[in-house]
Amino acid sequence: MILDKLLVFGSDDAIAAVATSSVAADYVCDMGTKKTYKFPLTHASSSIGSPDYGEGGDLWYHALVTTSLKASSSATFTIALKTLSTSASIASAGTTLLTATTAALGSTSATAGATAGDYLIRAKVPAGAQRYLATVYVASADKIASGNISSWLSYGTATEI
Repeated sequence: MILDKLLVFGSDDAIAAVATSSVAADYVCDMGTKKTYKFPLTHASSSIGSPDYGEGGDLWYHALVTTSLKASSSATFTIALKTLSTSASIASAGTTLLTATTAALGSTSATAGATAGDYLIRAKVPAGAQRYLATVYVASADKIASGNISSWLSYGTATEI
């Protein structure tokens, strides 16, 4: 699969450093602003929509566990795709579009832990996304001891990825 580097939020992000507060991944995706075009004959200007991400296809969000999430206690981990009109405070103030919570391997949680190769989220980006998109991580009070996540946007359908 070929990925556009401007649509990759994080590649092998280390989750052990994530505390109980919201932490954004390495990169924030800027979906663009409306562009103003001047027409040569009339000198009139027109504002049209943002760049066409997806060109007739859907925009998909992927969050993949690249190294199993491990913890010695009942740690859980939440990942979310958030959106906001400004990138400044997207981790704390952004609107959540997609979210998933999982347990770490070795924890005492009743749910199975996330292992390498598991997709935590693989879904179409819903309507209502604003200019900026970001992956945001939150760990429970019992932090994740180790593990890595990659997250990105892609075009087309989930079966084409």
